[in-house]
Amino acid sequence: IMKVLNEFKDFLERNKLDLNNQTVICAVSCGVDSMTLLDCLEKYAFDLNFRIVIAHVNHKKRAQSEIEEVFIRAYSKGKHDIEVLSLENYDLESNFQKKARDIRIEFFKDVALKYKAKYLFLAHHLNDDMETTFLRIMRKGSLESISGINEFSSYGDLIALRPFMRVLKKDIYEYARENSIKYFEDSSNSLDDYARNRIRHNIIPEFFKENDSFDEAYLNFKESLNYASSLIISKRNEFISSYVTVYVDSFEFLSDYFLKLDLYMQKEVLFELLKDQSFGHNNIEEIIKIINSKKANLIINYKNICIIKEYNKIIISNDLYEKSDVFIEINDFGIYDINDSLSVEFSLLDEEIKKEKNIIGNIDLIWYNGNKFPFVIRNRRDGDRIKLSNGSKKVKDLLIDMHASLKDRDNCLVLLDNQNEIISVLNYRKSSILKDNCENNIQIKLIRREKR
Repeated sequence: IMKVLNEFKDFLERNKLDLNNQTVICAVSCGVDSMTLLDCLEKYAFDLNFRIVIAHVNHKKRAQSEIEEVFIRAYSKGKHDIEVLSLENYDLESNFQKKARDIRIEFFKDVALKYKAKYLFLAHHLNDDMETTFLRIMRKGSLESISGINEFSSYGDLIALRPFMRVLKKDIYEYARENSIKYFEDSSNSLDDYARNRIRHNIIPEFFKENDSFDEAYLNFKESLNYASSLIISKRNEFISSYVTVYVDSFEFLSDYFLKLDLYMQKEVLFELLKDQSFGHNNIEEIIKIINSKKANLIINYKNICIIKEYNKIIISNDLYEKSDVFIEINDFGIYDINDSLSVEFSLLDEEIKKEKNIIGNIDLIWYNGNKFPFVIRNRRDGDRIKLSNGSKKVKDLLIDMHASLKDRDNCLVLLDNQNEIISVLNYRKSSILKDNCENNIQIKLIRREKR
């Protein structure tokens, strides 16, 4: 019975947690684990002088959840502040577990902000940890993931604490029974409909049959995993820091450096860089195959990311690639929107400006002859050529010479006159025929703006 309290106390002392004059959040589902955690916190709250705020989430999945909410509200009255979140109005039809988890975390962060709390106490225990490890082994998780649940984790500025990570479920039940703690059982936990439940009911008990001290053996195994994982994480992070450039919605690296890593470390690097995508082992292997492709240049949309290979550079972006489809015929003066970031304005050329200004080097400004209407702006096509001072050149080769990215080369736009002559590769180069044109009476101006 004392084991639970002793482990709780040891957790606080081992990690030098000073709760004096603090406000702490305790996540309470009303199950035996969280009600026992709340009892332990209450036993220490008076001596350590800290305040407890209860955070309860009603998932609205069971009829009993209404009874549990009524119970915990009544339990808290006169003892603790309580905040309750109802998931009734949330769209959780697909991927319920992940969405509900994300909502809970945001809720806990909001509660912590309201009460100026630094710590969130969670009631995960040793059996939860074992189940998580077995689940992640079956799902081909990384070494870091199969080492189970951490005692500490951070949600922004909020620090989540799990003081029962060395406590078995049976000890929690015994503690609750001896201390007359009221709790509620979730009936779905007894079903074998979920993989976690099958591991709980059928797999872990077999290990205890073979070794009644399996919990100690598991903790020893976890310690080894954590140590090995820390070495790999250090090497992984060193590579990312040295060779990967990370932006808000993308990252890039040179394939030469990446492919020098052994296959295991390649996977670890990508698991970390793409952790927000929740990719599995097979997904990461597919991405590595793309990086290894013998094609020098390619753009591939894979799941929710875009993978771009440009010779030795690999770019992985959260923005999926969409090839533009532009064909605009311009018959008169005015402003024409091309896309979210570009417009083009056709206007009469002021003769005074023409006398004063030299625009040869300005790629955004063209002076030309109004007799060349109608003009066309369209996507570059294979075989397109532009006249330059040293002869004509394929637009594709021009873009390669100017180090345009693969995406930009693919979506490049050209401006043509009514003789089907390319007078400008927009954003890159103007045709040399503009220098020889003396009868300029119109101005064509490229207008750049922030994407809407």
